[in-house]
Amino acid sequence: MPAEGQREVIEAALHAVSGVASDHFRGRELVRVVASMPAGHWPAVAGDVRGIAAGLENPQARAGTFTDLVQHVPPADQVGMVRSAQLAAERISHPAARAQALTGVIERLPQHLRADSVERAWRAVVSIPDDRYGSWARAMAELLEHLPAGSGSLPAESVLSAAHRLRDSSRVRALRLVARHLPAARRQEVLARALNDATAIVNKNARVRELADLAPSLPPGQREKVMDLVLREAAGAVTDPDTLLDRTRLLQHLPAKHLPTVLEQLVEELDKPGSRYARARMLPELLDLLSPEHRRAATERLLAEAGAIDQRHHDAGAVTDLIGHTALSHQLDLAGRVVAIMAGVDSGYLQVRTLKALMENVAPEHRRAVAEMCLDAAESIPSPSSRVETLAAAARHLPEQRRESLPDQVLHMIDAITDVPPRAHALGRLLSSQALFSGDLREGRTRELLEGTLADAIALPDGYDRAGSLARLLASVPEEHRNALADQALEAISDERTPAWS
Repeated sequence: MPAEGQREVIEAALHAVSGVASDHFRGRELVRVVASMPAGHWPAVAGDVRGIAAGLENPQARAGTFTDLVQHVPPADQVGMVRSAQLAAERISHPAARAQALTGVIERLPQHLRADSVERAWRAVVSIPDDRYGSWARAMAELLEHLPAGSGSLPAESVLSAAHRLRDSSRVRALRLVARHLPAARRQEVLARALNDATAIVNKNARVRELADLAPSLPPGQREKVMDLVLREAAGAVTDPDTLLDRTRLLQHLPAKHLPTVLEQLVEELDKPGSRYARARMLPELLDLLSPEHRRAATERLLAEAGAIDQRHHDAGAVTDLIGHTALSHQLDLAGRVVAIMAGVDSGYLQVRTLKALMENVAPEHRRAVAEMCLDAAESIPSPSSRVETLAAAARHLPEQRRESLPDQVLHMIDAITDVPPRAHALGRLLSSQALFSGDLREGRTRELLEGTLADAIALPDGYDRAGSLARLLASVPEEHRNALADQALEAISDERTPAWS
């Protein structure tokens, strides 16, 4: 599209964004428009973008929008965006939200401009009153985590003094994080305090978790002693999911002599009743740390138990992640069980995500058979757009002859969707699928459906829905048709009429 036409489309998109009622969604769509804008158009629309962002009445939305815009504007304008984000953040009345917004600005700034932002964020953090939800501790930890190790802009001694307000895990975490910003001698002193506080934590799960997090920061000799302590403390009856996850992450820091024992303990604990949630969260992470020969053995053992997969979608998701590590002879049976479970889940998003991952994760020689299973399972997906997405994903793994009947089936599904944004989304899925769409829009049912959906999208009264639906459709059509459709859509928007197709 010529540069003049591009500018008109951008201006139309900004006009649509300005009509979105919600401050949150208006800010998010503004960032999306700027992020997708071709290079060279910023000077012409900079004033409009700043005006829309500044017009957000909610200071939290305004601060977040300016912060997110920083990475998408020229370097000369970035500092101004950050300053606008800071001014908006300072207007946020809730102390914890104000601290979070000011902290988020820091990483967008060049190093030489961070000191002032860190000071602003720190003032916001210390203004947070103590509460039973730990808001102050979380805000301080977030600020510390945003700063790279050795940052000279952190008021480290003030942080250390303030850390005495904290208790147990919160204090250990604060000391561990602030130690990264201290000179070597002072760092070891603070880490020693953190280790002393961590070993004094009464709650066993919390104690194991803080010691595991602290161990990699300690000097080598002390690190191994703490790891031994963690392994002894964590052995046996600890099945808290977070503690198991911490022990899994600890594996990469362990001396080789400890690995066989720790892996055996983890596998045994994950086989216990009541550990399904932990298993679903950590199995993929655990298996990535194993050698190939140990990976298959551990997977087969975990899946051998009858309870390894039941009528809960997180177990189905775990098996989907693991299936590629299992023996070929087991994969089709496991895939069938996953498909059966997902048929009973009432979330189209979870169904599509799991079935698509399943088709990708099985061995190549099984993908056609699993794709056939997913075609059958798609019939039970309540959301038409999710059903279309599943069929498009399955078609990639089917032979051409088998795919011939699918486009008409998909078009029939899309035609039955009465709500315009989901129909535009589903049609976009079809047009983006090389397995289902040939790219020919000269005539036929696909063209008719695109014409009608485009006209309906242009007529949507809500700017957010209109912009999203048009963007989805135009991004999906073949490139040789895209410019003509964009011009016609723009003309129709300005004339408030249905486009005339040539």
